[in-house]
Amino acid sequence: MGNFLNRFKIFLESRNVFKNWYLYPLIYLKISKSEFKILETNSGFKMKIRVNSTDLMQLTTIWVVREYDLPGFDIKNDDTIIDIGGHIGLFTLFCKQFSNAGKIFCYEPFIDNYKIFLDNVKMNNLNNVISSNMAVSKIDGNVPIYLSDDESGHSMLAKNSNSIQVESISLKKIFDMNEIQRCNLLKLDCEGSEYEIIESLPENYFEKIDKVIIEYHFAKKYPELFTKLVEKLELVSFSVNIKKMDENMGMIFALKN
Repeated sequence: MGNFLNRFKIFLESRNVFKNWYLYPLIYLKISKSEFKILETNSGFKMKIRVNSTDLMQLTTIWVVREYDLPGFDIKNDDTIIDIGGHIGLFTLFCKQFSNAGKIFCYEPFIDNYKIFLDNVKMNNLNNVISSNMAVSKIDGNVPIYLSDDESGHSMLAKNSNSIQVESISLKKIFDMNEIQRCNLLKLDCEGSEYEIIESLPENYFEKIDKVIIEYHFAKKYPELFTKLVEKLELVSFSVNIKKMDENMGMIFALKN
């Protein structure tokens, strides 16, 4: 009953977000036979998503449940944002409703996701979105990523027999190459790579960052990595708030003290 009530509440809330809200339950219940659907928000943003995928779950997290919209993490018109794990652009679109004049640097390593990301950027005529079809890790060069049946679940940490090589860039190089002196928000949703990305960034670079939002993964399997991640953020003067989803994953919200 609890799950049913939660789903019902989400269906109701989708009516407050989307003009064509009726598509939401059709996709959720897998009634639609289309490969893609385009949902349009009441504020005029259009989002292309795959019907038979976890795209709707990502859309719900960002736009309906608004998991990234917390006190202290508001996005301002001229903010500079780094989005690591841009997927199909749903978080970038979310930011752009508040940060029309700001810049968003987005990194997504998987070409199928990245093509839809580009479609969503073009469809919404977004300015100041600098995107790259690359992974972010601790190195500059090629890295293996292990594939999952879930388009948003490919990972450098969850090793299996099915992998591809992708081009990678370090977070330090992102700052240096783009001459970023102030990052108002750093967002990471990268299926385990968050640990080495944060660990490998020199401490003085954190002075350029105001806020960090991380969706962390594999905390039960690699508790030492999770502990080191939190300790690193606290060491470089962030106050850390942790929101667990389950034993393995959750959200970290870190604000500069």
